[in-house]
Amino acid sequence: MLQVSALSLGYSGKSVLEFKGMQLAKGAQCLIAGPSGCGKTTLLYALAGLSPVISGSVSVEGADITKMGEAERDRFRGAHIGIVYQGLHLIKSLTVLQNVMLASYASGQKADRARAAAVLSQLGLSEKLDSLPDALSQGQAQRVAIARAALHKPALLLADEPTSSLDDGACAKVIGLLKEVAKEAGSTLVIATHDGRVREHFADVVALGGAA
Repeated sequence: MLQVSALSLGYSGKSVLEFKGMQLAKGAQCLIAGPSGCGKTTLLYALAGLSPVISGSVSVEGADITKMGEAERDRFRGAHIGIVYQGLHLIKSLTVLQNVMLASYASGQKADRARAAAVLSQLGLSEKLDSLPDALSQGQAQRVAIARAALHKPALLLADEPTSSLDDGACAKVIGLLKEVAKEAGSTLVIATHDGRVREHFADVVALGGAA
């Protein structure tokens, strides 16, 4: 489902990360681990078609996103890739339900209110549909971001440092939720983090920057 080959990532022809590659089957769950500054986020964003690629390929469901133009890549991302950003990027003026449904509008797909409400309910937020982000705890806001990324059952679900600001209990819960949502959606899950607590939850670990 996901195949990455001989990636060189950087700007203006100058490489900041060389990555030999990886191959993940549909529904696989993988961790990209390493210290801050080693290139985890750069690599994760390359999997989403958001980082500049000097050479190499990234294929999602047989489509090489490195060969697509920007507009085509944006459409493909909206239809096939879900992303939980480290900063969450929730719109403060929109309700929880509206924030999740924003994924539909952004990708040009038909908004499915029932599906959005169902995913939020699965994540324990059925009573927060009409709440604004400022009324949520950090953990609740994290779950809204997960719901938004998983809304359309993406082929590839990516998460960047999803536990960096959470205590031990919340860390384990968020990882469990990501794995559960990915399994329910049939998504291949890739998480990038420097948080050592997450490693015990994954059998498949890609280590960057000298991480053991």
